[in-house]
Amino acid sequence: MLIAGAIAPFACAATEPAPPLDFPACVDLMLRQSPLVKSGELGVTIERLGESDSRAKYLPQFSLSTRYYLDQPEGSDQRYTLAFVVDPYNPVEAHLSLRARKLLTRTAVLAHLQAIATGLQRVAEGFLDLDALARMEAIESDLRQAVERRQAALQIRFDAGAASEPELQAADQEVQIVRLQQARSTAARQALAENLAAFLGLPEEPPVSFQATGAELPVLGGFDPAARPWAAIRADSLDRRIQETQRELQALRITAARAAFIPDMLVGLQTPDPLSGYDDDSFFLSVGVDIPLWDGLGRARDVTRQRQALQRLEAADGLQAADARARWRAAEDACRAAEIEWRSAVLQENTARAKSREAEQAITTGGADTAALSARILWHQARLLAVRQQCAYAKARLQLRMLSGDLLNSYCTLKADGL
Repeated sequence: MLIAGAIAPFACAATEPAPPLDFPACVDLMLRQSPLVKSGELGVTIERLGESDSRAKYLPQFSLSTRYYLDQPEGSDQRYTLAFVVDPYNPVEAHLSLRARKLLTRTAVLAHLQAIATGLQRVAEGFLDLDALARMEAIESDLRQAVERRQAALQIRFDAGAASEPELQAADQEVQIVRLQQARSTAARQALAENLAAFLGLPEEPPVSFQATGAELPVLGGFDPAARPWAAIRADSLDRRIQETQRELQALRITAARAAFIPDMLVGLQTPDPLSGYDDDSFFLSVGVDIPLWDGLGRARDVTRQRQALQRLEAADGLQAADARARWRAAEDACRAAEIEWRSAVLQENTARAKSREAEQAITTGGADTAALSARILWHQARLLAVRQQCAYAKARLQLRMLSGDLLNSYCTLKADGL
């Protein structure tokens, strides 16, 4: 079983990376300064403070109490009493409390790792989108030139009486649509860059530029979903480790509920009370036990309650394993479907390009032919579809990489520290 103690990022840079920032540089920034990571680190730190509290309780807590009598008690020359009292102490409960705190710390570490994996996926998807939007802007620029050239050609034909007014109006509206699409892609890319910079904990000014060209290779890193069987993926999954930790913690709670039947130890060192009439200023050591005689069977019910809670966790394990398997299968199905859509879009792009070349070769007149321009427009539209489907396919593979744990393991590892 994994004993999680600390999270160690791989190869974090010692200096701030210079823009434009590529994907590895952004991962480094996220691991070092992202608000998401800082929040998780604080959660782990809080749990470690609780662990330190439990470790301190290994030693019994003691206090000093004293009382001074303003009036001299009869039969005694002393006016005060002094007592060193040890609080009720159960060494078994102290030991179990420390073990429980360590398990809570382990759970916090694993939950922090889950948050990091989600953050890595968010940065990766951001780079895939930035790359796709940049390519789409370039294609939309070519598309805009093509529709504007066709509009001009139709205007010439319309002036010569060879084209109808509805054809010219449709061309005008298509130019406006393409211009709006290009502006939308530019705005989407800028907004995505701003959101990514904010997620990485970067200041708003000056604006940060990103180098997302060819982002698919560093994002996916040659990941092969078929390289590892599902049993190995499930064995290393954070969800399963958290479930095991919760079961171990619940079993410890059962032991703690039984330990509540052990009497607490009482130890004291005090002087006689002047009101007792015993005139002596010596210290007297006392030991004893605190045994609850009747608590309404509360401790017995607590043992039963903790046992049933463990049974509920064990019953839920099968359902959670089935849900994890279902998520993996759904991700595999989505990846296969996205691959089919992408390959289909590539074939459509190739077909449209071939038709565009065929239409251009068929031009016999000196001016721009509207049929050839229409074929070129269809080719550019097919290129846009291919870029969208390629991005969707890359995201589907990224989802598989995240679920398999390969994305997280590529940038973080766990170090045992004796938990």
